[in-house]
Amino acid sequence: MERLTERNKNGLSMAACCGKACEYNYVCEVGGFGECRGMDDIIDRLADIEDILGDDYNLDLLRELVQADRDGRCVVLPCKVGDKVFQQNGVDIFENQVKKIIYDCGHFAFDEETIGERVFLIRESAEAALKGEQA
Repeated sequence: MERLTERNKNGLSMAACCGKACEYNYVCEVGGFGECRGMDDIIDRLADIEDILGDDYNLDLLRELVQADRDGRCVVLPCKVGDKVFQQNGVDIFENQVKKIIYDCGHFAFDEETIGERVFLIRESAEAALKGEQA
């Protein structure tokens, strides 16, 4: 999706209109506020974003989630801890409750409670734990 805003050399945000950044907030280089053809699009896009996010959101968390998604680390799970799930064995159906989400690395599996205890995201932390040191 094409950006509707830009930042000037001082880092101030401005509308991107007529193919060039507006230099004075909403005053486009080729005309006044009413002629900046991108403003309606900008307002519509902002309204769409606010409809999704609501009134209370954390931009730092959103930035972190977007980066995790770009890195391939963001996953939408089909259920959450506490949800009911139903398993069948070809004869009967069994109702269960999800108690943990498990990460499977092929030859071993772990849950989030073991991260920082037995499973580490940084080798140096694992080495320190093996030596009984604080990481």
